[in-house]
Amino acid sequence: MSLNLLEDVKNEVERSLKTGSPQQVLRSKKQIMELCTCTCISLQSPSKALLADGIGENDHLTDNWDDAEGYYRVRIGEQLDRRYMVYGYTGQGVFSNVVRARDTSRSSQEVAIKIIRNNEMMHKTGMAELEILKKLNATDPDDKFHCIRLFSNFFHKNHLCLVFESMSMNIREVLRKYGKNIGLHIKAVRSYSQQLLLALKLMKRCTILHADIKPDNILVNESKLMLKLCDFGSASFIQDNEITPYLVSRFYRAPEIRKGMFRENHFDSSFNFLYHTVDKVTQKEKVVVMSSFTPQRDLLADLVGSQSPSEAHLRKIHHFKDFLDKIFILDPTKRLSINQALQHPFIIEKLD
Repeated sequence: MSLNLLEDVKNEVERSLKTGSPQQVLRSKKQIMELCTCTCISLQSPSKALLADGIGENDHLTDNWDDAEGYYRVRIGEQLDRRYMVYGYTGQGVFSNVVRARDTSRSSQEVAIKIIRNNEMMHKTGMAELEILKKLNATDPDDKFHCIRLFSNFFHKNHLCLVFESMSMNIREVLRKYGKNIGLHIKAVRSYSQQLLLALKLMKRCTILHADIKPDNILVNESKLMLKLCDFGSASFIQDNEITPYLVSRFYRAPEIRKGMFRENHFDSSFNFLYHTVDKVTQKEKVVVMSSFTPQRDLLADLVGSQSPSEAHLRKIHHFKDFLDKIFILDPTKRLSINQALQHPFIIEKLD
């Protein structure tokens, strides 16, 4: 329906008001109301058009549902796969956008739906992620290992959609909201560490490399007690992946990844701090090696302050320090394994 036709009907109504009978006026008003309804539908949803048997969706106009980069244009209130009612928008990543929805076939259970971008490369990436998620689900049928749970998958307007359990926020948001200037309580650190180690154990069992573990991809539920590792869009099976120094987000790469020695049995332990400077006398550039450095702040004093912690609490702090020392060893052959970390006193001894 065109706006010119809308103007024609409007003029007809005006003529009917001046010269026509009440029946003609009523008929003209109905006509313009029907036209307005069709126009509104067309504006709200570019893929809707008048079909031969009435108003409906035209699946041949799927390009209009996507933006220029292939992201699906989400509409609050629309229904996906005839069961998921969209009520919120979570965000957008490189591979997809994510919406919150209620599953009308399961007592309005809340879910998160990842809608993969509509292009060939992203489709292949999404299908690879789906394969990995199914492998994780099958290996952990009782959901004990803290990897995000895939409920189902479907296609909508040529987009692969992955339906996940709904979580509340990511660890970066938790730190910003609850740990500002002070960090998280050591009980939370112990619990989150244990759950994340279990997720790593499951991935190792499945020979899966996540390749993008960072605070944004670690989620917690509404109570903040349950943690889940999510976003397997960059993941792969180890045997299928080429290990490069650029694998994993830059700020979270293990040293052996940076040195391209992922499959080596040794590691150069003389890993020193380097900085670039210009000699003040010769004006030549040089790289200085620093074997040690002095921190600008007394971090221990900042952490403990003037408190007098109990003996049990001090023991837990010493366990925590020992745990950190052993998981941050640069040589991967000397670093704690996942199973060793899960048996460390910091993990297995709960705080009172």
